[in-house]
Amino acid sequence: MKKGMYALLSASVIGGIIGGSMFKRKKKHNAINSLKDKFIGTWYFSTTKQKHKHLLKIDENLNLSIDNSSIQGSIVELSQYRLVMRDQYGYQITVQANEEHPISILDETDDEIYSLKKA
Repeated sequence: MKKGMYALLSASVIGGIIGGSMFKRKKKHNAINSLKDKFIGTWYFSTTKQKHKHLLKIDENLNLSIDNSSIQGSIVELSQYRLVMRDQYGYQITVQANEEHPISILDETDDEIYSLKKA
């Protein structure tokens, strides 16, 4: 009788641990998707020097492209208000957001901040 009770108790504890860790993983995954959703979309920005209008696209995998040219690199930060990518040359591109959507892009190569407008 005691062996059965210990087996049931052990199975219950192990099940609780596994279930709890799966719930935490799912909750973390949902939080990351919620952060990503804010940044996905297409925006325009204009450079101050050339007064040229550019198109910034961020896809569901957080890949960035400017004027339909993909930017090779990796995401180094994703938070409620910032998406930071380090490009293939080591420069950072920072997209800053408010509570709803991206509002500016900082290009470290130009050391300029550009306002974003929804396309």
